[in-house]
Parts: sequence; C-alpha cells; structure tokens
Amino acid sequence: MAENKNSFIKSKMNKDLDDRLVPNNEYRDAQNIAVSRSEDQDVGALEAVLGNEKVIDTSDGTQCIGKYVDEASGYIYYFMTDNTESATLLPNSTKKCKILRWQPSSNTSTPQTLVSGVFLNFSTTSRVTGVNLLENLLFWTDNRNQPRVINVVTASLNNSYYNSETSITVCKFAPYLAPDLIDLRSTSDLKPSTMSDAENLPVITIGTYTWATNNLDVNRYRNGDLIPQAESYTDWIAYDTAGTGCWCYYENQLSNGVVYQKLYNRHAVTDARNLAPYGYTLATEAMWSNLKTETATGTPANIKSTDLWTSTSSASNNTRGFDGTPSGQRKATAVNDDFANLTTEARYWVSDANKYFLIEDNANAPTIVSNSTSTKEGYAVRVTQNTGFKGWQGDPEFIKDKFVRFSYRFKFADGEYSIIAPFTQECFIPQQEGLFLNNDEDDAMRSTIIKFMQNSINNIVLNIQLPSLDIVNDYQVSDIDIIYKESDSLAYKILQSIEITPQFITNLNNTNIYQYTYQSTIPFKTLPTDETTRVYDKVPVRALTQETTGNRVMYGNFIQGYNAPLGLDYAIASGDRTAQNAEEYPQHSVKQNRNYQVGLILADKWGRQTDVILSSKDNVLVAGGEPTEGSNYFTNYRAVENAELTRTWTGENLNITFDSVININGDSSALYAQPSLYTIGSSSAPTYASPWAGFLNYSVQEQNTVAGQVCYAWTNMLVGTVASGNTLKLYTNDGAGWVEVTLPFTASTNGSGQLQTCFNSGASLSVSGLKIKLEYLFEGTTNEAGKYRYQLDYLKLDADTTASIANTTALFGVGRSLRGKYVDYTEVKTFAQVGTTDVFNIYTDDEISDNYMFQGDTDPASNPTTRTEPKTDKQVSNFTYNINVNGFYSYRVVVKQQQQEFYNVYLPGIISGYPIQGNTTEIGSTAFCVLVHDNINKVPRQLTEISNQDVQFNSDLTWFGRVTNNTATAAGNNEQFSPNTTPDSVELIGGIKDVFPDVTFGTSGSAPYINSNSIFDLDQKPFVAKISVQKAIGVPQGDFNTTTGSAEYPDVMSLSVYETSPTVSNLDLFWESSTTGLISDINEGVVGSGTAITGLSTFNWEYNEGDCVGADITTAFFAQTPQGNDVNVTAILSSVYSYDPSSQNLDTSINRNDEFQIVAAGGGAWKLQNTATNACLTNFEWLQKYQFNIQFTQADGTISNQSFTRTLINDTPIIDLAAAPQPSATDTTILKPTGTGFNGIGLVKGYNGSCDSCDKSKDLVWTIQSCRWKSVVTGDWYSEITGTNTSAPLASTDIATYFYIKAQAEQNASSCSGGSPENYYGIWLERKADVSGSIGTLQGDFFSSTLHEVVIQLSDTNGTSESETLAVQFTPSAVTYTGVVSNYYSSSSDNTDPTYIENPWLATPTGGGMYAGCATPYSQPSKPTWVGGIQNWTTNKVYIYMKVYSTVFPAPAFVLGGTFGGYNTDTTSTMKAPAYGDGTNGFGGATEGPVTLAYDTAGVSYHIVGSLEPFTPTAAATNAGVVPGDNASASFGASQNFKESAWINCKLAWTNFTDCTAGARVTLVYDLVGNPTPVSPQNVTAASGVPPFHTSVWYKTTGWPGA
Repeated sequence: MAENKNSFIKSKMNKDLDDRLVPNNEYRDAQNIAVSRSEDQDVGALEAVLGNEKVIDTSDGTQCIGKYVDEASGYIYYFMTDNTESATLLPNSTKKCKILRWQPSSNTSTPQTLVSGVFLNFSTTSRVTGVNLLENLLFWTDNRNQPRVINVVTASLNNSYYNSETSITVCKFAPYLAPDLIDLRSTSDLKPSTMSDAENLPVITIGTYTWATNNLDVNRYRNGDLIPQAESYTDWIAYDTAGTGCWCYYENQLSNGVVYQKLYNRHAVTDARNLAPYGYTLATEAMWSNLKTETATGTPANIKSTDLWTSTSSASNNTRGFDGTPSGQRKATAVNDDFANLTTEARYWVSDANKYFLIEDNANAPTIVSNSTSTKEGYAVRVTQNTGFKGWQGDPEFIKDKFVRFSYRFKFADGEYSIIAPFTQECFIPQQEGLFLNNDEDDAMRSTIIKFMQNSINNIVLNIQLPSLDIVNDYQVSDIDIIYKESDSLAYKILQSIEITPQFITNLNNTNIYQYTYQSTIPFKTLPTDETTRVYDKVPVRALTQETTGNRVMYGNFIQGYNAPLGLDYAIASGDRTAQNAEEYPQHSVKQNRNYQVGLILADKWGRQTDVILSSKDNVLVAGGEPTEGSNYFTNYRAVENAELTRTWTGENLNITFDSVININGDSSALYAQPSLYTIGSSSAPTYASPWAGFLNYSVQEQNTVAGQVCYAWTNMLVGTVASGNTLKLYTNDGAGWVEVTLPFTASTNGSGQLQTCFNSGASLSVSGLKIKLEYLFEGTTNEAGKYRYQLDYLKLDADTTASIANTTALFGVGRSLRGKYVDYTEVKTFAQVGTTDVFNIYTDDEISDNYMFQGDTDPASNPTTRTEPKTDKQVSNFTYNINVNGFYSYRVVVKQQQQEFYNVYLPGIISGYPIQGNTTEIGSTAFCVLVHDNINKVPRQLTEISNQDVQFNSDLTWFGRVTNNTATAAGNNEQFSPNTTPDSVELIGGIKDVFPDVTFGTSGSAPYINSNSIFDLDQKPFVAKISVQKAIGVPQGDFNTTTGSAEYPDVMSLSVYETSPTVSNLDLFWESSTTGLISDINEGVVGSGTAITGLSTFNWEYNEGDCVGADITTAFFAQTPQGNDVNVTAILSSVYSYDPSSQNLDTSINRNDEFQIVAAGGGAWKLQNTATNACLTNFEWLQKYQFNIQFTQADGTISNQSFTRTLINDTPIIDLAAAPQPSATDTTILKPTGTGFNGIGLVKGYNGSCDSCDKSKDLVWTIQSCRWKSVVTGDWYSEITGTNTSAPLASTDIATYFYIKAQAEQNASSCSGGSPENYYGIWLERKADVSGSIGTLQGDFFSSTLHEVVIQLSDTNGTSESETLAVQFTPSAVTYTGVVSNYYSSSSDNTDPTYIENPWLATPTGGGMYAGCATPYSQPSKPTWVGGIQNWTTNKVYIYMKVYSTVFPAPAFVLGGTFGGYNTDTTSTMKAPAYGDGTNGFGGATEGPVTLAYDTAGVSYHIVGSLEPFTPTAAATNAGVVPGDNASASFGASQNFKESAWINCKLAWTNFTDCTAGARVTLVYDLVGNPTPVSPQNVTAASGVPPFHTSVWYKTTGWPGA
C-alpha cells in the first residue's frame, strides 16, 4: 500500500486556528520551504529551501549589474563593474568591467573570469537587462552598448581572447576601405601600380638557353620601382649623368615601341634592383656567345625576323626562332642625331660586360662588340628564362574584354561574415596606352571598331589594408574572401578564400597590407543574392530587452540607427588628378559634359549606415542670386589647350572640399572618434623660438642602407646604454615590407652622442638604397611594457605664451586615443611629465600616425637639430580623441551620374558644308559625314510615319564632336575638338544618291557634281548624315585633295569622332565609389594641413578678344586653404607672361601685368579685369595664351603664389549692315565703301572682334558664299549658285558669273584712334552688267529679276567667320518713254536693234535657204523668232504692224504665222491689248496664216498684228512710277488702268517657207490708223535698260524658241 503523505498542492496558510485544529492541507506558519515540483510520489510535499551563500568577492568595489543562470549546465554568469559613469564613453582604464562564471556544484567558491577590460564599458547606471545562452554563445544587452556575444567555451580556455569591442559585438566589424591597386608596401613616394601584363614571355630554346623571342618591354624593376622614361635627348643625358637607369622608344614614338619595344641605357641593365622580370635573367656574355655558336652558319638570317629589315626577306628567315628585330639604337650624340639604324641593326646589351650583341642587315655573322661610349647608348635587351620556371599561370584572354572590379570580406572565428568592402574602380587599361598607332586610324575608319580597346592587363595585385597588424587576435578574423565582379553583371563571385594562419601574419612583413595576386583566373563560387545585397547586419545600436526563440535572438525596445546630419559643409569641383591617382588608375578620368551629384554616407564601425547626405550649401544663393557650389557639379568639355600635352594629361577627378569638420548637426559626440582640437603656435606669430616645440618619435626611425656600412647612427633616439628590458630591433624593407635583420648587432653611443647600432664582427648589408628601420620599444613599468614612446616638447597650446600642463594632460592623458599608423586608433597607456619641464612622454601599444610629428623652426641656424621629424614655421593643428564605440566611424563617397548610355562614333573624316564640288554653302553651320558599317546603327534613323518609298530619313540623334580632321600638314591630320555645350543634331540620313538626287557622281558630266575625294568609299554608295552644327567642324570639300601615290583617300580624310549625347536617367541612384576612409582623417585634413593657401576655387574664364578696358575676364574666385576659402587675404597680380606664338614656350622677358588688374569681387573673392586695349590681340593665326601669377598675403603675413594658364578666346567677326542695298534695275554696284563717307548703293562694315579701335579693322577677308534670285515668272527662288571658280571659262554655276568683289580694304585707318569717320573693313560688291566677254552662260532671268540674295562672309585669320545674307531689291528705274517702245529678249539675234529678227538664214551661193526642202547646209533651218514686249507711251491708240523685207524681188511667197490670241473686237486689228503670252504660244487663240504678203517696189510688205490703248496717267500716277501695262485703278481711280497699253511676252515666228533662194528680215512699226497698210508708219523704238517693263505680270524665263 502506497505511503500516505500530506499533500500541500492545494494548501494554504491558516493563522486563525490553533495549531491543533488546523485541517489537513493547511498550515499555521512556514519559513524557507517550498512545495516540491517533483512528479514522483512525493508530489506536493514540502521541502526546505536552500539558504544563500556568498561566493562572489566584491571587495574590489565592483557590483553585479546582471546575471544569467544556465540550469542545464549549472553555471551562473555574472556581469560586474565599478564604473558609475552614465556617459557612454569608455571608462577610465582604472575602472573594472568583467564577466564571471561560477558553478555551485564545483568545489571552489572563486568564479572564473571569462572576459575583463574597460572595453566592456559596463556601468552601474545601465543594468544588463537581457541575457540568453544559445549553445555556447552568451548574448546580452544593457541598453548602453550595442548587443554583444561571447563564446563561453572559448573564453573559459583563454580569458584574454576577447580583448576589444570588435571581438564581442554581435554586429561584426565592417571593412570600409576598397582594395588599392598600388603597392602600399613600396618605400617609394610614388607608389607603383599593381596592374600589369604578366603573361609569360614567348620563348624558344636555342642551344643551352631558352630565349625570349621579344625584346624586353618593362618600365619597372623587379621590385616594382619605376624606371623613368627619357622623352628627350636632354632627359637621356641627364639620367646618364646621374647614374640613373632609364628607357625610351625609338625616336620617342610609342608606335615604334609597339613594334620594337624599348631601348635602355646601361645603368638600367646594371641596376641591382634587376631589370629582368621574376623567372628571367638578363642575357650575359656567355649566353650571347652560346647563341652565336649555335647559329653560326655564316649569316645571321636564321635569327633575324622575317620582316622589318631593310633587305629582302630572303636574308631574314628566322629559322631558329630568335626573331631578332632591327630596333636600332639611341646614340650618345647631338640632340638631332641621337637615333640611328632602325630597320638595319639590332643591338642588345650584354648584362655582365659593357658590350653589346650586334646583328646587321647584311650577311655578316653576329658579333659581340665592346661599347666604347660607355653608358650613354640605348640598346634593346633580351632575357633568358630560368630553368624550372613555370611562369605565370593565368588565362591571358579571360579579362581582355571585361571591366572587372574587386573587393573582399572577412570571415570571423564564429563563422559569421562581414559585409562586403567597397569595390575598386574598373581594372582596365587599354592596350597601347589607348593611342592610335601605325594603321589603327585606317582600321577604325574602315571598320568603325577600335580593335586595340581591349584590356592590356591580366595580373592585378590587390593591396588590402587590414585593420591591424594581427587581425586574428585583434578582430578574430579567420578567412578573407576575395570577391570579383564584372561591370555588366550583378553577380558577386569569390575568387579564393584565404585562411588566416600564423604564416599569413608573418608574410605581412610587419605591415597591415595583404597583397593578393589575381592572375586572370575564373572565380569558383557565386555569392547568393542575400549576401550581396546585405548592407549591414540588422543588429540594433542599443536594445533594452532581448529574448531567444529557437536559434534566433530577438531584440525589443531598441534603437535601430543614428540621426544623420542634415547636410555636410562641402563643395564639389573638378581638377587634374594627382600623379598617384594617375599611377593607380592610368587612362581613367571623370567624364566631360556630365552632371554629377556627390554625396556621403556615414557608417559606424560595424557598418550601420546613413542615407546619402548632401551638401548643406545646396540651394544656398550668394549675393547676386548665384548658387553656391555644393554637391552638384557639371563637368564641361575642356577647351583644347596644350593639345600636344594630351597624352601626358593625368585626367580629371571630382574633388570634394570640406570647409569645416564633419560633425552631427554641430555635435561631435556622435562620432566614433570624438575629437579634441589642439593648435600649437600662434597665428599672429607662427615663428618658433628656443626651446622649440615638437612632437617627437623616440621609438621608430628610418634611413637608407649603404652597402658595406657597419654602423648606423640614429639621431632621433635616446643616447646611452639601452635600459634593461627595453628592446631594439632592426628591419629592412626592399619594397615588400619590413623584415627583421638577422645579423646580430650592438647598440652604443657614438662620438656625436647619438645612438648607433653596429653589426657584430664587421658584418654589413650588401645592398644600398633599401630602407632600414630601428624600432625601440620601452619596458620600465607595467603600463610601459613593450610600448612606443613619443615626446611632447614645449607645446604652447591654443596660442598660450607658456605651455599649459593642464591642457596637455587633458589632451594627451591616459585613456585618450591618437590616430594609429597600422591601426585606426591607439590609446595612451602612460602619460608622464619629465621633471618639472614642459616636456611629456606618452606611451602607446601601437605606432601613431606620422602626421603628428613635427619640429618647430625651419632655420638650421637657430634650430640645428639633426632629428628627422619635419620642421615647420607654421601653426600645427591636430586632434586627440575619446572613443565612442557607437558613433560614426567611416565615410563612403557616392556619386550619381545623371547621364548614361553614350558611345563614340568613329568616322572617316567630316565634311564642313556640302560635299558638292565648288559648293561653299553653309560651311561652318552644316556638315556631312559618311556612315559605314556599324555606324548605320549607331546613328539611328527615325522610322515612324514613313512609307516604303521613302529614301531619306530624319534622326533624333544629337552628338558632340570630339575629334575632327583638319588640313594640317603634320602626321595625323586630326586634332581634339572642343564642342559647344549645345550638341550638334543629325537632320537627315540616306544613301548618298538619295540625299543628292540631282547631283552628278564623278568628275565629269553636267554640274553640279559630288566631290568624290570627300566621300569615303563612294563606289559603295554609302549612307551619309547631314548635321546641323553649333561650331564649325571638319574640312570643306574643296580641301579634300586628290589622293597621292598608293593612298586610297586624301590626307584630310582622317579619323574623326563624335560622342553621342547621353540620355538622362530617371533612376535616383547613387553609385558607390572607391573613395572611403575614416571621418577623423577628413577632419584632420580640414584643420591639420595648416591654413596656407593651396589653390584657387573654381572660376570661369571669360577673356574674349573683344573685351576692352575694365571688362571682367574671370568670374569671382577665392584663395583656398585646406580649411576652405580664405576671405581675409590681400592680392596683387605679380606677373603676366604670354607664350611665344611659334614655339609656344613661355616668354618671361616681358611682364604684361600692366594690361590686367585683380580687383575685389566682394565677400573676400577676387576677379581679373582687362585694363589695356593692347592686351587684346587681333586675330593672329594662333590664340594668345597667358600665364597669370597672383601673390596672396594672408592675415598672419603668409605669402602664397598661385598661377594658372588660360588662352584668349577668339571672337567671331562682326558684320554691320549699315545701309541695305537698293540699287536701281540698271545699277551694277551693290555695295561700295569710301574713305570719306558713303557714295555707293549699300554699305557693309566689317570688324574682327578686337577691342582695339585701330586693330578691329585688320586681318579680315570678304568672300561671297552664294547667290540666288527670285523668278519674275514663277515667283520661286532659283537654286543657290555656289561655284568658286573665278577664272575663264566661267560656268553658270559659278558665283563670279553673276557677282564679284571688286575691292576690299581697311577704311579710314588714319582716324582709328578717336577721329572721324570710323574705321572698318569694307567691301565693294558688283553685279555683272551683261553677258559678254568671259562670263558664263546665265541661268534664268537673272537680269529680269528684281530680288536677289547674296551671302557674303567675313573671316579672320583664325578661321572664325560670320555670314550675312544681303537682300538686294532692285528698284524700278524712274524712266519714261515717248512713242511706242519694244523690248527684245530672244537669243537668236546678234543685231543691236532689239526690234529686229536677224536673218542668219539668207540664201547662199550654193542655193541654201529657209525652205525646209533646201539643200544642206540649210536643209533644216531655224525659223526667225521674236519674243518680247511693246508699250504704248503715247496718249493715242496705236496699231502695230510687222514690216517684212525680202532679200530678192520679186519676192517669193512664204508664210508668217503666230498664235495671236486674246479677245478681239476690233475688226481692223489682229490683236487687242492686253495680251500676256507665255513666250511659247504667243498671244493665245488660233494660228493666223498663211499670209500672202504683197510687196511694194522696194520689196516691203506690211501686216497688222494688233493694237494698244492710249496711256494717260495722272501726275500722281506718274510720280508713283505707273507705266503702260500697270493697273493703277485701285490707287488712282478707274481711269488709271493701263493694262491694255502693253503687250507682254508676245511671240512672232515664221511658220513656213516656200523658197530656197530668198531670205527675209522683219521689224516692227506702228501707226495711228488701223488700215491693212499703215498710212504713216513709225518705227517702234528699242527700249533702254533691261528690262523696261516694271509691271506685275510675270515673265517667261526658259524655253524660248532659239534660246
């Protein structure tokens, strides 16, 4: 039977009853008991509660601020501290913070310390409110620090494993620096690029050695040091004199380098840094001798390349594969004769003797020759491959067509990963330095493809700056993943995971630079998307509560991020890249003609980021309403200045200038490194005096090695015997990092009282020029063990007259941090005053930044110290820091480029104007280009709303010219082009025969015809594009000369380039750049670089030749310092020099500063003005270039000189139409200038744009570009006449047939300096008066037209031009006539009387005549024809007769006929006016005839043909110019309609002839009586002038019989 026990499951306390009366399940009282939780038989029973026992010793003053009991293991975790500060900054190093663990079941009462250190940052004011244990990971939060975690097993095994904030945070350290592509371990000031072509040299084994089959082509020694290039003879000799290795291309041309590689001087060959790449050996005399022996066949043909040599290929067969090329030599002779023997000799240096190996262009055997000219010669170099060398293992083709970028991430010991670091820029360098060489331009013109625009690099050494020298112990990093990305792919790929082993740390060579070599290999793993899009770990900054569910940690009541500043005080500008920028990323530049917006992202040390922060200057206006510079910047196209220097131009960067330090809305406490600024020296008296101030390094000093030197003196170190426990180490650096010297040495004091180290037993280093470093670490007390020591000497802080010890202590005392050299920040461990002096020693665990070091006073006379810290006479400013782990730590620069998607179009030349022979229309405003191959797609046609029959197309493309062909005689015939900001537009696209359907193709046939020289590949009927240009580009068709020799196209048809206009992206995206760093570095740059002026703010250059006295030639600019604009300076223009026009060298013999002045622009800004008219040059064939030198004086007396160079901007010539031409119908003069006034018909004045009143009318030329006129018949304009031929024979398409410039000259030159009349450049323009002489056949009714247009052009000697279209309105002649007049305009007569029809059809002795059946030569004679007009100027009605003369009598019968039309009510006349014929059908109506003529005794017959009404104008009508034929009724009444007083375009023609023996002649007469035969006939008078009829009727212009 089960044991019966009292169950208390439902029990309660009962105080009301006596103990004896208490029922079952109730109790009277209880202490230290609990109801058992057992599920066994004793369920519900009472059990005693265990009492408390004190196990944690708190005698050290700490308190428990949190605990966690792990019931599974029985461990209790305690969080202890004695820090009572509420501020979140790290407590003083004397404070205690620790995590303890104790197990009650253990036999000890002493808990185990898992973690201890002030980095825990515990405080009694912030209790640990959330603790959880997941497996071995202990998570906790205290709402003071960010959530943290430790591995309790790891900590129990090594209680120093967790030693910093980075080792305990849940959110992992975020790498903030992109890999560098320069060798950061190099000891050179200019760090070399680590991108290269490392592909194995092509080799061939000949005899004993394996020879490279190409000449050596390196520009660095094996250790990475740069070998300088000698680009001139002067450079070459200078390097030799200095004993420095150098190289050059033959004739300094890269095009030769591509074929023959480099020539080196002797010093490069013998340099200890080794010219040969790793794995190769420079060819020695023994190697060359072996080659000679192996190839000794009596001729060098078997080792000579099969091409390039001058002799025939039979003398060069290269059967042994050595491929010796005739690379020539650089001689040690005169500057103009220092290269020789290209294509005829190959000379190779012998590395171990001053000799060379010679191969000649003949049958002579190769020889080894002593080099008599020592080191000055330049020869090629060959190497042999070392035995067993495997060489480069990459794939040379893999990244040839790729733009690749690299990054990395850390893997930590707990298996977590950091976010991905910023990427590098694209690792791309175009082949052959991006230059067109040899046949590249020709290839590009034909294919529209730049074949060499491929990646020339295949080997990239990533230099990754690690956060410390030991990332295993400091950051618990276990691996580094190297990440790869292609620009056109979203995928991130892992190239390799690098395990961090002790050997890895050793291989860093005491640097924090990890170098990873990428050899063009394929990545092995693609990262999942969630890892590539992870910006930062989603762990809050602080959290009040924490709990777990499953294997997840959850936080509540947390702060997710930080309050970002509203804006930062910076501005964006552009500027030339530094030499280091250009070395790291050669051939890179910010794009021109782009809008950029640059912002910053701030992040804490764990990667939590802000959104993009922009400049606080945005949308702020200065006086005058102009916007300030801020985060937005437009990079305009650069003006083409110093075009010959384009190749050496480093490119442009976007520059960020901070005008104040970064803080968070005015509060620097939100930064990780909370700065305290100190300034040493007074701004009013910056000169230092003894005792000199200084920040001195007593632990590390560097100098250069000297081969064979035993002892080295260290001027920076303490003298005397090295104290016991202190350590001295020597390191050397050959460019790969610091390696400890293994030679034993002894330290002592030398005779000068300096510390020196001497190698034992007379040993020494064997190489000169390396870096050697002494590291002196101190051990004296516990806090100084193994510490770096620095000394602060006599720091007069904040301009105090004496040193402030209190300030010094506050700034540099224990617990303060300084910027580290190999770590971000290092803490001051000991701070001690030296005696009672103003000298202090500070000790740190790590080296501090060199930027702290300085010595006051640069004068060696007053400060004769030999210490190596930099000396200065300026104020010194810098920061010390308090560390706030939850503050902004780093920055990243991000860029938004609003324009995207653009490309280059490569063209075979550009035609300025039309490609029509003789055409000069629209030169400078229109251009044509030929579209071949892919350009047809690059220049798209607008295909909407077209039909199948359309052969011409519009285009929406706009683009900018970047390279244009030209007429220069120099090789290349093209040049860089600077376009306007407004793009050119493509107006029309089509096949050339579709664009010019009326033009003849070829050089013969009816004009006009295409200039075939200007059209590339004309036989293929290419597509062409018509371009509306904003600025003249290309070459006029007339300059496309015929080809010479075997050339396929003219010289001026050289490669030209257009860049299409970018499209504006609608995406508001900022792209991460590789520009990142610590916020404190920016702040230090703002204050720590001093206050000296370093440059000028961005300004616009506005100096045109038309700017006269007082004109502003720049916009406002400021003198800039590292801290922003200095608005308290004075300025003078110290000098202005100009460049010589022929040599383009700066001429400093004449100071032209009196022609300019610098004036205040307000607000501390300055601007330049023009002060003298002679400063403006008048249109020389070159543009004046100036160097301006400005001297600024700052408030502290500091003087700074700033210089800049700019080019005069040429103004377009000016055409002033002073008087519009309105000549009469009979005038031939259109424009005419005189020296005393205007006596001509029109007046046009020309000026060249110069501001000089006397020079403005010089250096100009007038030309006629085209002419045209309006038809009096159709009212349409005739086609433009553009032919430029001016000598006989002229054609109807030549301008000179119609108009010509009779004279042009400067006018009134003597009165230019202020007199009257005004000087200008004049033009005398004439119209041709008739069609006689050498004038060509006229087109249409040129002389009849009353409205002409003539385009005249004024050009200066720079080729800039302006055009003016003259509207020439010919005014009717104010003439009247008496009687009846006629005007003849048939072309079949040579009689001077225009009323006659001449008779070239007279009978001949052979019997020929006008009859159709007559014998030759008159078998088909032309019929005499008259076309003209008749006016009745009389007040009577008149009748018109034809008077016919027969050449024989009696006269034969023949017929006179005509279509005499019109309404006829007068039975006595054949035709009644008005009659307006068309010149072909006469007067209209039925044909009259045949008419049998009755001849009188004189052989004369009359025939009446019509009548004309009287002409009776009023006086007003006469004054208004009313003439017969006009209808003036609207103006002067019904009686003034005189339309019936004239015949216009009448035609009279013979229609039939009946005799071959006679001829005829006809004239016109009139009579007042309309009889069949006139009673009193009078001759119709020939009218003067051409034409006399100024009526509103139209005239026939073509198709007249006989015309």
